[in-house]
Formats: sequence, C-alpha cells, structure tokens
Amino acid sequence: MKYLTEAFENEFVEYRKEKKIYSGILFEKLVFMLLEELFPSFSWHDTPITHDGSKDFYAQYDETLYWAECKNYSDKISLQTIAPTLVMAQLCNADEIYFFSQSEIKDNVKKKLCYYANINQKKIRFYDDIALEQIIFEQKRVYNHFFKSYHFSNVDFCKETTPVILYDYLKNPFLNKKKDESFFSPTNLPVFKINEIYINFISNF
Repeated sequence: MKYLTEAFENEFVEYRKEKKIYSGILFEKLVFMLLEELFPSFSWHDTPITHDGSKDFYAQYDETLYWAECKNYSDKISLQTIAPTLVMAQLCNADEIYFFSQSEIKDNVKKKLCYYANINQKKIRFYDDIALEQIIFEQKRVYNHFFKSYHFSNVDFCKETTPVILYDYLKNPFLNKKKDESFFSPTNLPVFKINEIYINFISNF
C-alpha cells in the first residue's frame, strides 16, 4: 500500500501471546462494509469463524452466487493460500469470487486464477494492496468509519493510477484443448470463425 500501511499496522492487528499479528476478524469488518457499499443491492451473509467453507461472505442475487474471501497477511498471497477457496467454489457452484487482501496477490497467482476462471466460466475480482486502498478512499462511509484519524491532505488522488481489479475470462481462443494449455499465438485461432479475445492488464503501480 502507498498510504494506509501505518493505519493497517495500527488498527487491524491483535496480540496473541504478546505477539502482534494482523487480525482477520477486524479486517473482515472492513470488508463487510466495503461489500455493502460496492454492491448495495446484495444481501451479504457472513460465515462462522471456523469451518467457513473457505469463504467469509456470500450473497445470492439474480440466480448468481457471489463469494468474498478476506486475507489480512503481511506477506504476498500465494496460490496455496487461496486454493481452498477455488476448490470449494467449484464444489458449491459459486459464480463470482472476490478476493480482498491487505497485501498483494502475486501476479503469477492472478494469471493462474484467470485461467481457472476461463476454464470454469467464472468471474474473479482482486481487491488487493493498492486496489483495496483505492476503493477504501472512494467509499467515504468506510473511510470515515475506519480511517478518520488518518489525514492525507497532501495527496492528489485524481492523479493516482487506477489499478485493474476485474479479471473476466469467458473464453480463451488461444487455448489448445488437446494439450490443455495456452500458446498465445494467432496460428492457433480457428479459421472462418469469429474469435473473442479478452485483454486484461495488471497494474504494477
């Protein structure tokens, strides 16, 4: 994060055996309010602290099942960390999965999840690191509730780079169905057919 690192280190932590750690429960309270603001038409439900089915919140809207998973870690998020959510989402037929993370989700993990979304016709959004920070600033109710004591008067947010948070792969025309891998070459495109190409950008800012 660029601006809220100190705030997260102060406000979203707890102590266990005199050791300071990031608090998943406090972070989930933040994410729940964000979900309410980002998707006001949805009725979000939380899950038990344990045995949560690898999701923290879920909502059903227009026959679409939405999941949200929260990660409040100091290290970058690996595929191993979020793999259980993907497995359970497949078993429970979740249609859209939203990952909220204080730290960055690794780029190679995002790419693999895009491939997963493509194969299984799902939608995945990543609200991590700077992307999470930006939507916090955009949602005034959330910002005032959790970060009111932190001031950023010298920051011009209009000049900030907007990070990409949506990865929506419905079809990959470069996919080699026999070998189950992607070659990223136009020579693999079927001839005499309309081909759809979805281009996604991962912002490093």
